[in-house]
Amino acid sequence: EYFTLLPENLKTIIMIVITAGMIAVFIMYLRRMSMEKLRRYAYKAMKYAEKNIVGSGRGQERMNWVVRKVRGKIPPIIQPFITDRFIRDTLELWFYCIKDLLDDGKMNGSEEKKPETQTEDEFIRANYKGE
Repeated sequence: EYFTLLPENLKTIIMIVITAGMIAVFIMYLRRMSMEKLRRYAYKAMKYAEKNIVGSGRGQERMNWVVRKVRGKIPPIIQPFITDRFIRDTLELWFYCIKDLLDDGKMNGSEEKKPETQTEDEFIRANYKGE
């Protein structure tokens, strides 16, 4: 009823804003879902590498293998904007987070972490300013 009393331009603007908001929410949802799938894949790849690339001093080889596998799961259109260093640092952060969760069932910092990896968001903000 109130919507019919508004001028046509205002109706159009309101509809554009509502549509843009819905698109933004949908994109955030897709991004979040993609990140969760990537994280699950990375955990599986880490577990596989730990089990199958065995031997003393092969940690770097395991990490390089996981980075290559994770890079392969990133959509090709954004791969040029994501460095191997970013993937490696993100994997390390996830690894420390999962170790923290597994030691006592809580994300409480009880696992020794790198100082800059307090939370995923803080870590990313501190280390990746438009690289």
